[in-house]
Order: sequence, then structure tokens, then C-alpha cells
Amino acid sequence: MPLMDEFKEERESIKNASWPKKWQYFKDYYLKWVIVGIAALIFLIAMLVSMLTNKEEMLLVELVNFNEDFSAEDELEIPFEEQYLENTKKQTITLDYGCTIVGKGKDQNNSQLVYSYQDEQKIAAIAIAGDLDLMISGKSVIERFADEGMYIALDQVLSPSEYEGRELIYSDGKAVAVCMDDSVLLNRYYTYKEEPKESIYAAFVVNSKRRDMAVKFYRYIK
Repeated sequence: MPLMDEFKEERESIKNASWPKKWQYFKDYYLKWVIVGIAALIFLIAMLVSMLTNKEEMLLVELVNFNEDFSAEDELEIPFEEQYLENTKKQTITLDYGCTIVGKGKDQNNSQLVYSYQDEQKIAAIAIAGDLDLMISGKSVIERFADEGMYIALDQVLSPSEYEGRELIYSDGKAVAVCMDDSVLLNRYYTYKEEPKESIYAAFVVNSKRRDMAVKFYRYIK
């Protein structure tokens, strides 16, 4: 029997068959291709959504041991993005205040602060990868990482007038962090967790891939 005639006969047989037989025929010959097609469609949709919604991160600042005021996003992050990013629909900045690293002290409720080894490892990892641009924290935390060589010398990123006359932290004889206690924006939006309160310092990460943006943020909050 010719192939086309055999195919027509099979189709006619299935057309007149019972529902269970039709379902079995569909599973045997078509179901796997339908599943493959749906999976491919879902993959393409996911790729499209990712391309349309994912933003390029232009700056990552770690604010260690801070509590954030809920107005900070609208009044600090968004204005900075609007002023310095070329396209706020495709670019963003991140101010991460979720890390707690303390060696001593208590919080405002006189409770002993919990040391987080995981947070220290997280910061070290993203700094090594070049994803961290600026660190802001109390003096003891900044010094902790300065001893590991994590920061670039201030004279490599700032003009002398931007840090001279301020309290500084040194590493290998070079100033690597500058005191930010007089920053109106930091004091307005963030409350340092540890008591007694340490002075707040900012330091630029040596492996940063977005140092220019980090400098702009430093100048913005200074």
C-alpha cells in the first residue's frame, strides 16, 4: 500500500476511534513534541523578560552595620541615579546595608551585637571579584579590611582637597579611608548600629570596575 494511502487510512481510523484511543495516539506521536515546543517557548519568553527587565549595575556600595531609613531610596538613591546615570530604565545602583560585621560593642538596646563571619566572607568575595566599589562603615570595620589590602590609596582617586584636613585611616603608610562624620546625607538617612558610636569612614575598593561612579557617589554624599 502506498505511504500516503496508509497515512490516510490511519487518520480515518483515529478519527472514528474512541476518546481513549485518540488520547493514546496523541501521547504516542505528538505529546513529546508539544512538550518540547512549550519548553522552548517558555525559555524564549524568560530570555526576553530578562533582557527587558535586568538592569546594568553601575555602582555597589556596602554600608556595613547600618540601619536604613525607609525614605532613603526615594530621597537618596533615585535622585543620584537621575543625576548621574545615562538611562535609569537600563541602569541602577545598589546601596547594600544588609551586612553586620562587628568586633565589639552593643546596639542601641544595649544588646551585644552578633558577629557575622558570613557577611565578612561575602564582602571579601565581591571585592575580589571587582563587583564592590565603595565601603562605608565604622572605623574598626574599615581598618579590618584595610589590613587585608582591600582599598586603594585616596590620592589615586581623589584630589588632596577632598580628604586633607579630615581624619584618615592609613595602610602601608598611605591614606586609604576618609572620615564621613560630617556627611549630611549619611547622618540623615542612616543610623549606625553599634554603641558607642564609631566614626564613619569611606574607602574605595582596589579592584573596583566602576571607580568613577564610586567617586561621584562619594562627592554626592560628602
